[in-house]
Parts: sequence; C-alpha cells; structure tokens
Amino acid sequence: MATASNLFVLQRDELNVVQRSRSGERTLDTSALTRAVLAGYLDELHGLLPNDVAAPRIVDIGAGLGMYHVFVDRRYNSRAEHFLVDKSMVEVQNGNRAQSGFWHADRLPFYNSVECAKAIAVANGVHASRWHATEASSAGVEALGAGTVDIAISLLSCGWHYPVTAYAAALAHVLKPTVGRLILTIRRGKGQEQLLWEAGFYNCSRSLHWRQRSRAFLVTCFRGPTPQHSPRLLLE
Repeated sequence: MATASNLFVLQRDELNVVQRSRSGERTLDTSALTRAVLAGYLDELHGLLPNDVAAPRIVDIGAGLGMYHVFVDRRYNSRAEHFLVDKSMVEVQNGNRAQSGFWHADRLPFYNSVECAKAIAVANGVHASRWHATEASSAGVEALGAGTVDIAISLLSCGWHYPVTAYAAALAHVLKPTVGRLILTIRRGKGQEQLLWEAGFYNCSRSLHWRQRSRAFLVTCFRGPTPQHSPRLLLE
C-alpha cells in the first residue's frame, strides 16, 4: 500500500477506518463513513445494476477510492471483475500541504491513490485477483477488449468533470452490444446527451429516483441498436 499523508483503510471485521498521516494514526467514525458509502451505492447504483449477469466485468472511469465497489462485489457474490480507471499519486501539493486520496479539488491534476483503493477493497472481502488498476486513458480502456464489458460506471467524473468524449468511444468499443450498460452522471446544459448519441449510445434514460444534484443527471445508456428517436426524446 502506498505511504501517503492521508489514506483510508477500511478493515473487514468491524469496518474500522484508520486515517494514516505523518503525525500518526487515528480511528475515524466508522459508522458515518460506512453509512455514507452505502447510501451512495443505494442511491446511484443498486437499482440500475443488472440482475441477469452472474459474474459481470465492470469498468469504472474516475473511480477514486471506489469504496462502493465493496457493495457491488457483495451483490454479485464476489464474482465480479473490477477494472478501476483512475490516476494515482502518492502525494500532490495543495498549497503548503501534501495530500493523497483528497476529495474533489479541480485545481489539482488528480487526488487519488489506486493502491489505497485496492487495499480498501481487499480488506473488505474483494478478491485481489478480481481487482485491476487500469491505465487512465481511452487506450487503456480499449485494451480490455471489444464487447467484453457488462457494466461501465462513471460517477461525477466522465461527463461531469470533463466531456464524455474523453471515453465515450472507448466505452462503446468495450461494452457488450445492446446489453452492456453505461451508468454515469452528466452535467446539465453541456450537450453530453448528444455526444453520447454520436458515440453510439442511442438508448439512454434518466433515473427518476436519484436524489438529483441541481446541475446533473444520473443516466443509464446502452450501446445500439440503430436509433429510432432523437436523444432529446429519449432523455425527456
């Protein structure tokens, strides 16, 4: 695991959360963090994940620490394959401080530790052999293979922090035709629906039950078949 100034380790048995820093370690509020991760999973993913795939291959763009994957893995009885696409740096400068695993700060080049993400997952029962750090590029995603992915996820990353065009073509390449699904949050008023359409995601719908943020939609899309409606009609 990477040594850094601010990393979380979610232990398996009692779900203790330890924050490691240069000044030592301290136990955080386990219940609050566990509730927050579980609430996010239930709000954004649980109702949108397929029930007819026993051992899905899942790619997550901009996964961060990816703690919700613990619940995704339990849903599929530890048979899912997780491919996390993100950058990592042991320390990134933020003013006079160096932090890793730091939450949103758009002025930073990135703020995550893929080593820590894997440590959290494995500590909570995800098999290490089913957890894969994937190069954060369209080429890295395409290398997973054409039509081999069941589920693609991007929550507050692709379509939120940057246009869907960064990964849309690569995701259209790796997702299984018609049945492979893309779940992502997109900014309102940025034309992201049209860009998804142009990449081949013709069947998209907004989640009606998501606790919608004021500037975003939670959208589920499938690649193909040939379009019958405009993206505006599909997403209304």
